[in-house]
Amino acid sequence: MSFIRKIKKKSGTYLAEVENYREDGKVKQRVLNYIGIDVEGSVHRSVRTSNINITEVKEYLNFHAIHTVACELGFDSLFEEKSNYILLMVYSHLVEELSINKMKDWIHKTELPSLLGITDVGSNTLYKVLDYLDSLNWDSINDKIVKQWFSKYRESKNTAIIIDVTDTYFNGSQAEWKKRKGKDGKYDKLVQIGLAVSGQYGFPLKHQMYEGNIGNTKIMSDFISDIKMTGLKTVIIDRGMTSIDNLNEFRELGVECIAGIKSNQKLEKDFIDNLSRDEIFSKKHMVKLKDTIIYAKSYKFMHGNIIVIYNPEIEVHQRNKLLSKDKYTENEIMKMKYYGYSFIFHSTNSDTTEVVKKYYETNMIRNTKLHENKILPNFDG
Repeated sequence: MSFIRKIKKKSGTYLAEVENYREDGKVKQRVLNYIGIDVEGSVHRSVRTSNINITEVKEYLNFHAIHTVACELGFDSLFEEKSNYILLMVYSHLVEELSINKMKDWIHKTELPSLLGITDVGSNTLYKVLDYLDSLNWDSINDKIVKQWFSKYRESKNTAIIIDVTDTYFNGSQAEWKKRKGKDGKYDKLVQIGLAVSGQYGFPLKHQMYEGNIGNTKIMSDFISDIKMTGLKTVIIDRGMTSIDNLNEFRELGVECIAGIKSNQKLEKDFIDNLSRDEIFSKKHMVKLKDTIIYAKSYKFMHGNIIVIYNPEIEVHQRNKLLSKDKYTENEIMKMKYYGYSFIFHSTNSDTTEVVKKYYETNMIRNTKLHENKILPNFDG
């Protein structure tokens, strides 16, 4: 007959089912089963792994993490009764990039039905959800999301807003615009996506899709009025989106900006021709960035300041690239004195070092080919 016995060890007091038996005329005891550990009079039971059988494996933790963030931002109630179906489509795209036709079989391999409380995941239901999404006022929804973000995470509205544009291929039947060359050298129809994110945490505040043939400066002009509506104080844009008209419009709206400016003959003549390399290449003008060191000097310009940037690493790379060619023109030789230089305009009250760091150390500044090939850090030079 078995009974329960306490077995004391250094790691604690354990409970075990034991029984007595006789061997060679002596009474001995053997353990039939460990029950658990005795903690202050309560039994914490253990489970023997030999008694566990795996009947089904489903994905859960990655969707749980995404869903937790979505609920914190109020996405679970953003679309009323259809919110969970919309979140289902978003989650599946984030993790697997599935088509609707493949979702029905795939979803049962996950814990999404129980996580989102949905049962009907047929294709017809999901296509109806797409029709519903197409009917929504997304400007209003975007405003709700942005308001929830600032309310929930208390990101300061004094932070900068960072704006960039990227493009992607699009072959829809309604794309009537001409093909153009993409970043990978392929000629095809493109769409451009403008995106504005908050400077502190990189939260998306606004996005807009444009035809592939619209210039970045025009996209920036379209963004400006909406930027003012967010109440954010400072905008950071790279040189591909900067124009004199945009800078003046920022001034009229009372929005500060930090903007890269494309180099041209006038800027080179007005600032670089009158600046010796020994003057800027000094400790006084040194700015230490995360991956390298550059040199910066500020001048009054328009309604703000223009910062001349000198990057000796960029200069060396550009010189070596030219001199390694079999032939080069006299004009190319004359242009060598401008190697390593670039420009930043700003209308803020920040000092030169702070402006330069804000501009170069934001994640939205477009990577250069040198950076992608790990030759040099990410610079506009």
